Amino acid sequence: MLVFSFGSLRAGFVLLLPIPFAFAAGALALYLRDMNMNVAAGVGFATLFGIAAMDGVLMYKGIHGYLKKGFSVEEAVIRGRIDLLRLSLMVSLVAILGLVPASFATALGSDVQRPLATVIVWGLTGSTLFTLFVTPVFYRIFLKPVVQVAQDIEC
Repeated sequence: MLVFSFGSLRAGFVLLLPIPFAFAAGALALYLRDMNMNVAAGVGFATLFGIAAMDGVLMYKGIHGYLKKGFSVEEAVIRGRIDLLRLSLMVSLVAILGLVPASFATALGSDVQRPLATVIVWGLTGSTLFTLFVTPVFYRIFLKPVVQVAQDIEC
């Protein structure tokens, strides 16, 4: 769907890049906390993948907004990342800080919520950092030729 929505296989690839890093961070959290993969952790991963993909789409749209205004690719990537910083950190920090207590809970019934919260807290932290600092680099590497060709056609 991302390829059809954004009209490029490269764009779909860049938008999906945060998902493996979110998975790795969530799986590492489960391993370090000696937790098993269960249904609750799977729900946490599904939630995490949705948020990671949304962050990628927001960054892509922010960067393309600046490209449409006539900024160079480098400037558009920097400005798009800066604009996304506040939005992405607010969304991520609300989820992370809200689930930290559930991640460390030991009361009755916490066996279900602990893996879910652990996956989301750690995975979202890894995904957000990746989206903010690494995705713009990949955007510039993979999408610059596509953007350059589009700009040449418009001129």
